Amino acid sequence: MLKILIVEDDVSIATGLKIRLRATGFETAHVTRIKEARELLAKGNFSAVILDVNLPDGTGFELLREIKSTSQLPVLMLTAQTDPLMATKGLIDGASDYIRKPFSQEELLARLQNVLNRSVQHATILNAGKLAVHLEGRRVLFGEANITLTKREFEILAVLAKRGDGTVSRADILDRIDQEGAMTEKTLDSHIFNLRKKLVSATSGIVTIETEYGIGYALKTAA
Repeated sequence: MLKILIVEDDVSIATGLKIRLRATGFETAHVTRIKEARELLAKGNFSAVILDVNLPDGTGFELLREIKSTSQLPVLMLTAQTDPLMATKGLIDGASDYIRKPFSQEELLARLQNVLNRSVQHATILNAGKLAVHLEGRRVLFGEANITLTKREFEILAVLAKRGDGTVSRADILDRIDQEGAMTEKTLDSHIFNLRKKLVSATSGIVTIETEYGIGYALKTAA
């Protein structure tokens, strides 16, 4: 399940978004201040951020720049302001999209889904908390520490990281990493066992792979 962070000080707007997003299949977290958002972003495995421009302890642009300086996490900006230069500023600073209040929930959902689709297609770095999976260089970092993986372990981790903290079935993983169909589920389980050990050891248990019995596997970070 994809997790969306909502940073919005208007509780009525945030509540409506949470209800609609959860009904659509997303997991959500809501904060009203930049400080709280920073704390959750450092811990959580979020797939996108819905970020209001005007917040009690600063502007959304400030947090947007911080997010974009360390990750490719997609950010959908919200504002009640009508000045078109505000939208331009947000896009220049790295916002994935920009929507003005008042808005319909259907429009926001459509824009959010589009942002998520573009993010998965063009991402070269996948983030799960402090864990960064560099697809182009085939490197995995936790903070600044490198985690050495085999080719298969890296491929499996990339598949899981693309799903956020959602569960991926064994069949889906095999389809993505073994086009020849030579790998068995037992062999896959062995690779995941070894990958889990390396992640837990390198991150002191902060990052792990959870088994959803009868379903598949999910990449998880400690809250």
